[in-house]
Amino acid sequence: WTQTTIGYDYDDRYVASTTNYDDAAFAYGGGVGVQARLARSFGDDGRERAILLDARVRYLVGSEATYLGRGDIDRYGDGTIEIYPRRSDTSMIIPQLGVTFEL
Repeated sequence: WTQTTIGYDYDDRYVASTTNYDDAAFAYGGGVGVQARLARSFGDDGRERAILLDARVRYLVGSEATYLGRGDIDRYGDGTIEIYPRRSDTSMIIPQLGVTFEL
């Protein structure tokens, strides 16, 4: 969404706020991942402990969404506004890399 706000009052709340434009997009997808053991040890209680490298990638197929970016709203002296919406696909590839600790 694109929102316009006016200042803060003494409680750090907005004095006025309005949503200029909003949209929603449906998405679905899937992903794959692998874990590789980096280190392994056994505690005093005999339980295995490990450090794993976690690599994943997800692909989300999304529909198109319409939105406003910086500079897409013109304000005129008479109080009127004109908007220039953008439209783009919301599909994305999301790579993730992390470390998992098994304690």
